[in-house]
Amino acid sequence: MKTFIAVLFVYSFLFASCSDETMEVEKSTELLHVLLNAEDSTSIDSRVKEQSHTGNFAYRIDSANQYSAGFFHNIDDSLLGSSIRVCVDFWAKANDVKKGDCLAISICKKNGECTWNSFDILNYNAKPNEWINIVDSITFNEVDLKDSNNLIKVFAFHADKNTIVDFDDISIKIKKVYSVIE
Repeated sequence: MKTFIAVLFVYSFLFASCSDETMEVEKSTELLHVLLNAEDSTSIDSRVKEQSHTGNFAYRIDSANQYSAGFFHNIDDSLLGSSIRVCVDFWAKANDVKKGDCLAISICKKNGECTWNSFDILNYNAKPNEWINIVDSITFNEVDLKDSNNLIKVFAFHADKNTIVDFDDISIKIKKVYSVIE
């Protein structure tokens, strides 16, 4: 009887572990990786010397510059109907942390309509005059990418022109996101 129970247990274990259960799994393919570094910036972006997280320069938004650290990229039409994820890793410091101090990301259509989100530094427990590292992502789905000629924009922004916010070492990864059955 003990042998019968042992054999039954082994067969039950093997049958359960060899089942054909499938799962939907999210996968991604990196399409682009960009580093925004104020050290080698030749653009007109506002940058300041000796206020950086690393190196000598950082991007700054203040009363004179509501936008800074801009990056623009045309989204290939082969991604129409796909989902993309924009992953960011950056450092920010504000003299007075307020709602609206952020790194913003938008998908703009050729008609001017934009879908946008932001990484508001207030949501990451930023403290005045202290650098904070923010690592996060935003996913734009197939509805956001249903038209051709989409442009993705990433830029530093603030709503309160009295605040001074510095950004440094901005890493941006754009990934195609999809599901597979395994």
